[in-house]
Amino acid sequence: MWHRIRFDPTLAFLSSSSSAEWIQHDEPVSLETHGTGKVARGFKTRFAVSATPSDTGLRLRAMKRVNVIVDGKVIAAPSLDALQWKSEQILPLAPHLSPGEHELIILVENENGPAVLWASSKPLDIRTDASWQSSADGVNWRAARPASDHPAVPMAGQFESPLQALGSRWPIFGVVFLLVGGATWVFGNRPRPPPFGFRPAIVRWAVLVAWAVMAANNILKLPAPAGFDVGGHLDYVSYLLKNHRIPLATDGWQMFQSPFVYLIGAPLYLMLAKLFAPGTAVLLLRILPLACGLLQIELCYRALRRVFSQRADLQILGTLFAGFLPMNIYLSQYFGNEPLAGMLSSAIFVLSLKLIQPDGSENVRWTPWWLGVLFGLALLAKVSAVLVGFPLLIAIAWRSLSSQPSITTGIIRAARTTGVVFGLTAVVAGWYYVRNYIHLGRPFVGGWDLSRGIAWWQDPGYRVASEFLTFGPALVRPVYVGLEGFWDGFYATYWCDSDVSSAVALAAVPPWNHGYMMAGVLLALAPSLALGTGIVVAVRNAVFRAEAVWLIALACIAVYVFALLHHALTLPYYCAIKAFYTIGAMPAYALVAVAGFDFLTRVNWSRALVYGLMACWVVSVYVAYFART
Repeated sequence: MWHRIRFDPTLAFLSSSSSAEWIQHDEPVSLETHGTGKVARGFKTRFAVSATPSDTGLRLRAMKRVNVIVDGKVIAAPSLDALQWKSEQILPLAPHLSPGEHELIILVENENGPAVLWASSKPLDIRTDASWQSSADGVNWRAARPASDHPAVPMAGQFESPLQALGSRWPIFGVVFLLVGGATWVFGNRPRPPPFGFRPAIVRWAVLVAWAVMAANNILKLPAPAGFDVGGHLDYVSYLLKNHRIPLATDGWQMFQSPFVYLIGAPLYLMLAKLFAPGTAVLLLRILPLACGLLQIELCYRALRRVFSQRADLQILGTLFAGFLPMNIYLSQYFGNEPLAGMLSSAIFVLSLKLIQPDGSENVRWTPWWLGVLFGLALLAKVSAVLVGFPLLIAIAWRSLSSQPSITTGIIRAARTTGVVFGLTAVVAGWYYVRNYIHLGRPFVGGWDLSRGIAWWQDPGYRVASEFLTFGPALVRPVYVGLEGFWDGFYATYWCDSDVSSAVALAAVPPWNHGYMMAGVLLALAPSLALGTGIVVAVRNAVFRAEAVWLIALACIAVYVFALLHHALTLPYYCAIKAFYTIGAMPAYALVAVAGFDFLTRVNWSRALVYGLMACWVVSVYVAYFART
């Protein structure tokens, strides 16, 4: 990746340099998807020379083609090879200069991306920065903007800030905090009591019922166009119904997706259409993702019960964490393939726990067979489910090597189990990827792949290092904050619907209770602290105590987060930074968070503080996503 960042022209990463800044035309951020077309911008500056220089070069990089004009005379025409844009060009300026003032204009052209420029000449004191001017039409000029500055989306200003939202609702949250925190303080002297005497199973059912009530309230209230690429997902179902075959990636916007959820959705729609009007039947397809969201909570509960079998209090905290995780809630409201793929990936993770931490009476003989079938179905739901194969391999290796008397027999056992799991995976899902290879030349073609004949791009259109090294705007203006940085985008989409279900206009924003949603961004600092603490605890348990469950939990989270980092780097668009792409790691998140809660609640005062804050967070999330009429 480091090599690609530096040299690969297909990866739009702007390497920084102290001698100059990358700049672009200062124009409003657009949430619309840009189609094919040339983007041309002009950049100019003035400089003076006191004497004719003997040897002066202009160092130049631009994405992707340039014209260089000095005093109205073209001295460099655009290169025919746009793939050389990362290589620094040095243009001799001395033959074109005489004592006095000069005007330098650099025209930058790009296709399927923004026009950005980097230029420097130390002898002439030329360096691209905010002092340059830029223009989109060659007539109207204004100050250029450093490419590292990402202005907030105008829509973000239409929402309360998280601090304002929390401050205006402090009486409600104050009462909740005092009630729960106070009760915990009063009754917390008992050794590790479940909060208020509730049993985990009762809390699990209460959460599932509350979730189902919210789902029933929302299913017909949310507008039909709302959701992430919902139109494309419904087109896939329509294609199946009309053509009676699975489409190829070249057949439409979302036709590159794996087919499982659409093969379920098509007959479900036919059944619903017999009972309801077509428009209502389309909305009721949301039953599928809502069921997946409910199953995610159940899977997390089962993982918690296995790992923390003797700790009712931690099982309850983990069930509340999973039950009210915003990215699972808002993602599950709309028809698409992500909820099903995430649920199946979570099921694989939870079932792999059975391999390494079985109950005394459990028989794991058939577990590899179930894992193979589930992994195949997950890959038929979405290709990104391949990521869960990494922690699965670790679980198989750990189980095989730890249960055999010698390394040799352990390796043989691991190879046999791996063969069963991935052999069944190939049987269940292999046909689809072989079909792609036959027709398209590759097992998988991504939605951003130009070979599909569908060219598009989104802002910002490039990446800079600061996007991956900073954090903070998510706590101030979380709406579409992924345009400003990776970690802000990850935090905001993890803890709230910060992309407002992909609405690009205020009128299309889903009818959430946005004040509570914004307040939840700050209240989520409590479970965020638990997650961060849990990672440290899990590393300690995996490294120093050799506890396999923490090794595969950390591996699961790491592989999903690193895959998302890779995706954001290779696809430099705001749509690439969505935490729910890691929803397949949800049980691992729950386990690690609970490890953090365990550490943070060891004394009575901190337990009261954590329980009170968690209660406020739960209230904020539930009210936020209980859609208004």
